[in-house]
Order: sequence, then structure tokens, then C-alpha cells
Amino acid sequence: MKSINTINSDILLSNCKNNKWICFFLLFVIMDSILLLFLGRAYSKFELIQHIYLHDLVNFITVLVALPILFDRNNRIISIEILSLLALFYLVISLWNNNVFQDTQALYITIRQFMLFGYMITSYIIIKKIASNRVFLEYLFHFIIYFAKASLVVQFIYVVFQLVIKNNNPIFLKYYYSPAAILGLIIFSSYVLFFYKGWKKWIVFLFSFFLSLTMGHDAAFLSHLVVLFIWILVTSRKSVKILISISFIGLLIMLYIKMPAFQDVNSQWRFNYWGYTLKQITEDNYFLKGEGFGNTYIDEEQRQQLNEIMKRNGFNLTFLKEEQYLTPPHNSFLTIMYHLGGISILLFIYPIIHLMWKKENLLDSKKAFLFTAFIGLSAWSFFNVILELPHSSTIYWIVFFTLIFYCNIAERKPAFE
Repeated sequence: MKSINTINSDILLSNCKNNKWICFFLLFVIMDSILLLFLGRAYSKFELIQHIYLHDLVNFITVLVALPILFDRNNRIISIEILSLLALFYLVISLWNNNVFQDTQALYITIRQFMLFGYMITSYIIIKKIASNRVFLEYLFHFIIYFAKASLVVQFIYVVFQLVIKNNNPIFLKYYYSPAAILGLIIFSSYVLFFYKGWKKWIVFLFSFFLSLTMGHDAAFLSHLVVLFIWILVTSRKSVKILISISFIGLLIMLYIKMPAFQDVNSQWRFNYWGYTLKQITEDNYFLKGEGFGNTYIDEEQRQQLNEIMKRNGFNLTFLKEEQYLTPPHNSFLTIMYHLGGISILLFIYPIIHLMWKKENLLDSKKAFLFTAFIGLSAWSFFNVILELPHSSTIYWIVFFTLIFYCNIAERKPAFE
């Protein structure tokens, strides 16, 4: 445990003196993540002037500093770079088609929708620079663990505050401290399963799982179950994996049938929206073409249908007309395909499949931990608007790119060509 959790401060300072720019980018990632954890939307949505947010501006300036490393042919993830270029291509076309130079609102909507990929691009550029030095990549790995532990502590204190001071019952209600804390807790559960031993592992994991029940989202505790499932698959004998997979699928089916949460109005609304978006992706665009940016996610007829679902179930919540541009289908991966077409999701998942196909990567506890955390975060993103938003997407991309670079660091050549 000590080797996982301890960083020698003297060695860190010495490395920073010799690698000042890499140290700067690492400190930026640390400070940005800490602010997202403790301040949440107060930081990510702090508006300096109209439509200019502090978090986005700071990230943009940092990327400008790091931009020269894009021309470094080493330590690359080719599929992500292709995906980035595809997103930028669609952005240019969308800016032209939307006549943004005469309509500032159209410009804002177009850029806002593009930031689903903008946050990925900025994270890639910054973490690529950190990963150019193996020592600093190790520091980033350690920070992910510290961040996960801090998320557990913050959420626990917040739950106690709600229970004792506010006299609220936090179980199954929406009492999460910040969006980043939800992701941090998922990472923590992954960490516990790989690095804690014996009874301590299960006590701490159950405590983390209990805290996930206080966050008011069924997908939060479902993500922890997915983490547990992946851990069992990774650590089990081959002969047991099929039985475990069948059992887990059966458990999901039972939860879907028996739990009211999966049959309630939110689920009906979400599944209806997913069906509409899938039709756009497959039938309308043949899984090839994307819609670009600056367009409505749904048409007027579908908006009325979603409002009718709410009204029929006794909820006075309305999907407003202006929200058609900024409320995607509560599934980040569907949103990716909506904007750029089906090829985008293939480019996104290819690096993970390529690396995890090598069995030795899953035999390494650190790599297996990052992979399991990534799957857990992806389960959370599958049911929510996560990668589209700054207060949650940053943490996701830190884990994603750290996993890929950590697995690929020894090769020191362009990856996934």
C-alpha cells in the first residue's frame, strides 16, 4: 500500500526543477481537478463575461502554451487525433452553415455543443505533455488516487452535514457535493478492489457503495456494481468468467424489471429520447454522417412527446423550446455519434480495445485499476450528460488518457496507427 500512496516530495521538487513545463501542466491538472471537486459548478460555470467561463478560458490558455507539443511525433494516440480532426472539420462546416458571424447566439450554441470534443482535445494535449516523462505520469497516477480518496471524504462529510445539520435523509435523494465527487467515488471503488486486501477491501467498498446511494442517481450505484463486475472478470479464472457474465446480465435484467427506478418517468423520458436519437444516427444518417454542431437535438414533435411523458406522470417539468439546442439525450456516447456519426465512437474506443487485448495489461494491478475505473465512469456517462460538461468531463478524460499512456509508455512510438 505504501508504494501506491506515497510520493517523495524531495524527488518531486527535484524533478520539477529539471522539467518545469511538465511540472506546470501537472500542477494545472491537479489544481483544476481540486477546484472542480470542492467548488463544482461555482468554478466551472463562473461567467467572466457573457458566455465566457473561467474554467474554459483557463484551459484554453493552458492549451495554447502546450500547443507546440502537437508536432511531437512521439507518445501519440492516432485514433484520438483523427477524432479531434474530424470534430474540428465538423466545427468549421457548422460555423459556416450557421452564419455565426451575424448571429452571436448561433455562435455560442455551436461552440457549446462542440465542447463535448473540446474538453477531450484540451485534456489530450495537456496529459500528452505530462506523459512525455514517465516520472510525471506516475505522479498523475498517484494524484488520481488522492483525488478519489478526497471525493470519498468530501461526500461523507456532506452526507453527515445533510443528516445532522439539515435533518435530511440522504438515502436515494440528490445529495452529492459536486459532480466531480460522483466520478471520484467511482474511481475510489475501483482502487479499493485492486489495492485493499481481505475484509478491509469489502468493508471500505461497501461504504463507498453506500455513499453512492446518497447521490440521487440510480446510475451512480449501478456504476459501482459495474466496477465490481469488471474487477471480478479481471481477477477470475477463465472458466469462471462466462458464468459471472451471465449472472451479472441476469442481475441487470432483474433490476430493470423489479426496481421502480428503472420504470419511472425519468427512465421513460430517457429511453424515449434515446430511441429518437438512435433513429437519427442509424436511419437518417446511416451510422456514417453526423449532424455537426449548432443544430437542435430534437424536433418540435419529439419535444412535445417528451413533455407529454412528464405531464402524463404528474410532473410539471417542461422541455423548453430553447433547450432543444443544449439538452442532449442523457447518454454522452449517443451524443458523440449524433454530432460526428458512428465512426467517431469506433475511433474513441479503439485505443482501449487495442490495449486491453494484450492480456499482460490486465495482469498489472495499476493498469487494471485504471481500466476498471474507466469502465465505471463510462457506465455513469452512459446514463447522463457527462462528457458534454466541464465539471465532469475533465475527470473522465484524465482517467482515460492516463490509462492509455500508462499502458503505452514503454513503447515510446506513435500508438494505434
